[in-house]
Amino acid sequence: MVLLTIIVVGLMSLNNFITTHDLIDENYAHTQSQTEENIIATIRLVDASFTLFEINQTSKTLVSGNQYLCNRFGVASLNEMIGAGNFQDYANLSDLEEARSALFRDGFLTGYKMKFRSPVTGRVFWGEVSVRIKNNVDVAEGSIIDITAREEAEEKLRVLYAELETRIADRTSELKTAQDAYQRANTKLNLLNAVTRHDVLNQLTVLNGYLALLEMRASPSDPQILEFITPAELAVRNIERQILFTKTYQDIGVYAPTWQNVEGLIRKAKTGLLPDSVSLILDIDNLEIYADPLLEKTFYTLLDNALRHGVHVTEIRFSYLVADDEVLHLVYEDNGVGISLDDKAHIFQRGYGKNTGFGLFLAREILSITGLVITENGKPGKGAWFDIAIPKEGYRFVS
Repeated sequence: MVLLTIIVVGLMSLNNFITTHDLIDENYAHTQSQTEENIIATIRLVDASFTLFEINQTSKTLVSGNQYLCNRFGVASLNEMIGAGNFQDYANLSDLEEARSALFRDGFLTGYKMKFRSPVTGRVFWGEVSVRIKNNVDVAEGSIIDITAREEAEEKLRVLYAELETRIADRTSELKTAQDAYQRANTKLNLLNAVTRHDVLNQLTVLNGYLALLEMRASPSDPQILEFITPAELAVRNIERQILFTKTYQDIGVYAPTWQNVEGLIRKAKTGLLPDSVSLILDIDNLEIYADPLLEKTFYTLLDNALRHGVHVTEIRFSYLVADDEVLHLVYEDNGVGISLDDKAHIFQRGYGKNTGFGLFLAREILSITGLVITENGKPGKGAWFDIAIPKEGYRFVS
């Protein structure tokens, strides 16, 4: 029984081997057949896509070619072209001579662009020619790839590009004219503002003088007059302060933003301002910011506020960090008393504060010209902490 089982299993294994071998042979034959068909299809595709030819260099006549050569030039039979016609009838003579010179110089020609024409149909087309000289120096063989569609597309692109350049030039000229007009108007407006400011300040000086005389001549027995003079003098000082503010504010955005070195501006701002008792620490490398030319005033304001309102400031530090979104945060911090919670919500408002009330408002306006945002994130009693957020296109590091 065991022997019978072994024989049966053996026969089954032999049968499986024979079947597998037959399948391999069939797959190989099928694969070989497919390969041959692919090769034949490729040959036919190449023959249908390329114009193939051989030319006699001496007589400049066609020796042989494929059917696509006839189709391309509108000839019914290849016999009409072989030997009978001069090949220069199908292309520009100067192009042919130039190609022929390059061919004899290098022994081959690759991707040479030429314009062809059919003497039968009159059709003109562009071709990319590749040629090599055969062993027989009298005969050159090559191919022509029709690139007419590509040339026509490129020509359309050239025309569109030329039209676009013209439109851009016209638009640029219009913008330049408008910009010049704006600058002239702005210059006149600034001149008017300067003259008006000067006249108003002169009148305020006169008014201050009369108020001083009135105060000197007021009778001590009439204190009510002095009560009127004091608020009048305060009003005059407020007017003077607001007039001077308009001078600073009108300069914001007048000139184009520039790349500015942060450390250089801070050191310039602190000159003559910070006493020796206050140390200035700069951890900002060679950082440059693209900002309004009045950027220095922002740093001056931060330093000036520290001295005026920080009470016991002895150290001021500027540093930076770059967040995951590539926004750079330029950080100012000091060890003063900080800013109260009540003041935090108002410190950037115009007119708010203990001095002029314009410093931080102007700082925010100056920074906003190029998309920079300033906030205050310090803790009351632990010093002020200002954060200037700068988008990635607004900062750089220079060597």
